[in-house]
Amino acid sequence: MSRYFNFSEPIKTKTFCRQIALGWLLGLCIWVAPVWAESDLYTRPQMDAQGNWLTNSGPVPGRTQSPQTPGALWRVVSHQLNCRAQPSRHAALITTFRKGHLLQANLGRGGSDEVLFNPLDRAKNPWMWVRSAEGHNLGCFVRAHRSFIQPLHVSPKPTN
Repeated sequence: MSRYFNFSEPIKTKTFCRQIALGWLLGLCIWVAPVWAESDLYTRPQMDAQGNWLTNSGPVPGRTQSPQTPGALWRVVSHQLNCRAQPSRHAALITTFRKGHLLQANLGRGGSDEVLFNPLDRAKNPWMWVRSAEGHNLGCFVRAHRSFIQPLHVSPKPTN
């Protein structure tokens, strides 16, 4: 005779179905919970205590042509922002953006979560590889700090 199930008694369908449903629900929660936690990596940029953006993810994705992976949209918040050929303040200047300009994080072809982390210069400061908001390659990096760029946020729709 089984300790968990008495084969000599008739199955109580309602109780049995509840147990099966509860088991499935528990299994689903265990399977989905890491995915929910991981999804923050794609929608919430990570910032350190000094205001450096460690990741280039954000709540509003841009658009780009295949095979490129769309990146998050960012707004320039400083008066002007230099975009350099390499992640270094000593690298060649490619272009300069004005306050309010929209940029898209350049994820290249994507393929792994590593592209969501901004490269660091020798002083351990993060730099974001960017493209135009429309998805055109600019071939340059901007300093990833809250005083220079901020992630674009979804504006709430007005209620009537």
